[in-house]
Amino acid sequence: MRLSIKGRYQDTLISLDEEGNEIREVMPWRDNQVQDSALKIIAERVGDLSAQQAFEDYLPIKYMALGTGTSSAQAYDAETLETEVDRVEADGLVNFIDSGGAVSSTPTNKIRITVILGAAQANGNTLTEFGLVGGDATEVVYTGYLF
Repeated sequence: MRLSIKGRYQDTLISLDEEGNEIREVMPWRDNQVQDSALKIIAERVGDLSAQQAFEDYLPIKYMALGTGTSSAQAYDAETLETEVDRVEADGLVNFIDSGGAVSSTPTNKIRITVILGAAQANGNTLTEFGLVGGDATEVVYTGYLF
């Protein structure tokens, strides 16, 4: 039997116009696959949860990887993006969300990950893929477990 998990995501792009006014573009919800390597982290957390663990231990996502790959979707056993060019730290920007859309202090089945791309990040690239990376991930591309 093969276990697979499907995720859903929604991008909200926020930028400033020439006058400094915020422009917000909310994209539609889309389906996304969860990689086999993410199951390793999930299983690790399930096997080692205790009441003493800090809240952030529930959230193993550390970075959003950005890439320029050409495939429409990676195979479930892919452990990296096709062509990773940069990554952005998600530390402190990952929150559980309750059924009303508010941040929750206890684990729920929804998370919100806020990632801010700086003006100097991934410049000159047409970004076509992204992935959430955790486990032993560092700021170095192609490290950690791809969600």
